Amino acid sequence: MRKNLFQLLPLFVLLLSNRNAGSAASVTTSLDRDSIVVGETTALHISVQEGRPQGIEPFPSIPGLSISQQGASQSTTIINGQMSSAIIINFAISASEPGEYSIPSIKVTVDGAQHSTQPLKLTVAKANLQVQNRYAFLTLRVPREEVYLGEMIPVDLQLYVTRAEDIQAPQLKSDGFIIHKQPQNTRGETVVGNTRYTVLSFKMSLSAAKAGELTLGPAEMNLTLLLRAQADPNDFFGEVWGRFQRRAIKLTSQNYKIRVLPMPTNAPPSFSGAIGQFNWNGEANPKSVNAGDPITLKIAVSGAGNLDSVKLPNFDWADFKAYQPNSNVESQDPLGLSGTKTFEQVIVPQNSGVHEIPEIKWSYFDPVAKQYKTLSQPALPITVNALPGGQPAPTVLAGKTVETEEPEQRKDIVHIKSSAGHLVALAPPLVQQPWFFIFQALPLAGYVGVRLWRKRQDNLANNPKLRRKIEVQKIVREGLSQLALLASNNQADEFYALLFRLLQEQLGERLDLPASAITEAVLNDSLPKRGGSVELISRLHELFQICNQARYAPVRTNQQLIEIQSQTTSALDELQGLPD
Repeated sequence: MRKNLFQLLPLFVLLLSNRNAGSAASVTTSLDRDSIVVGETTALHISVQEGRPQGIEPFPSIPGLSISQQGASQSTTIINGQMSSAIIINFAISASEPGEYSIPSIKVTVDGAQHSTQPLKLTVAKANLQVQNRYAFLTLRVPREEVYLGEMIPVDLQLYVTRAEDIQAPQLKSDGFIIHKQPQNTRGETVVGNTRYTVLSFKMSLSAAKAGELTLGPAEMNLTLLLRAQADPNDFFGEVWGRFQRRAIKLTSQNYKIRVLPMPTNAPPSFSGAIGQFNWNGEANPKSVNAGDPITLKIAVSGAGNLDSVKLPNFDWADFKAYQPNSNVESQDPLGLSGTKTFEQVIVPQNSGVHEIPEIKWSYFDPVAKQYKTLSQPALPITVNALPGGQPAPTVLAGKTVETEEPEQRKDIVHIKSSAGHLVALAPPLVQQPWFFIFQALPLAGYVGVRLWRKRQDNLANNPKLRRKIEVQKIVREGLSQLALLASNNQADEFYALLFRLLQEQLGERLDLPASAITEAVLNDSLPKRGGSVELISRLHELFQICNQARYAPVRTNQQLIEIQSQTTSALDELQGLPD
């Protein structure tokens, strides 16, 4: 099944006749799709840039997988007048058994030098024939069914369809989970059995918000199938162009039972909730300052995990004053499962007796090793000079509040009448009696009321956005009352779950998105376009962070919950006030 690349050398020589010989050769590897079902085929590509492949090591035998070479192709691009070329060696991979497969690195000889390909991961799910039909089916892919509280995992919803229209993103039932990112869907093609399908992949990253046995899914979606009608021998255009029948269907995927493990109780003091596999490095500049001058401490935390939950420890050092750090996240993948979070922390030495920045310790939980790990930054030597003439370190003084004098009250004299005079009771005419006009206006008011009610019902029937707005306002109104009750009873878990749901419902209505698609990431992208202020976006970020931290932070007092409930009410009121 495998062909030696030497048989294809004449083709490679022809394809590379115009390549830029001055560029260094490189080899990259990719999969069309890294998640398939049993019986499906996906493509693996080995791309050789700016080089001539002379030989390729065969893939080792992998039980359950079949890898066969499918020939080669050429790709040429011109950017800013610079031409680059690549030879792409194609392989077809099919699976006969479900499981997690590792496709190992192999050696490719390019221009006499050996290059190693990158190892790849392939997930193969069991084909669920009960949910598959001939024309379309929806599958849910979850890498593991046991995770830790707060651990981020990728989820893949895949739609297999022959031909359809009105395709929208499926809605995933995810009670008890927090959805972090949902990148744009990707499209591919595959053959299952004898049927060719278009495959739309809707990926997302999520984490569990509470421990226990949770159910993820099913996912549901509506679409309209286009089914080729039986040919009419008298219809010439039907023979040429084809005729289709439309059939509206609802697809439902399978669901998964997810076991969510609580965090171990032996967390070190420097643990602030980060879950994943991380490393870090730090530096401080400048290293020579006067007492009272700022030093910027830059710390970069990189790795795989929930970077949003990565926070620096508190710098409560003697002889230093620390300010709130700034942070920036750079993701390495669309799901935000890996990347680097960079902090800039300003610290100010208060006297010339300081000779070093103390050692910094930071802990995280490694879900693979199932244990806490601690990283440490050694003490950094610095030089702090005394101010000339023994001046004290500069301090920031708060502005003084100037009290204004109360204006002197006027002392006007109002005379009191000593006699009320003659009192005479007069009965006003009927037309001057208020009840007479009220009685006459009742039929007109009833007619106007019925007309307004009817018009409102028609508006609701023809305006789904208005109908959703009214429904969400009712949900938020009732939810805020329930939130206040949970806060007073100190029911923290139920409080944070309801808080997160209210934020999703209100933001979904304002941004015209499904509530399940609302994550912290959409705030900066979509809310400013709807008139959201920077202060509102900052408060919403803070509320999302409070919900995320609730899974590992100590249980709050009911007074703290009441304060959070008040902040939530204010933020939701401002959201409802945004223009439609």
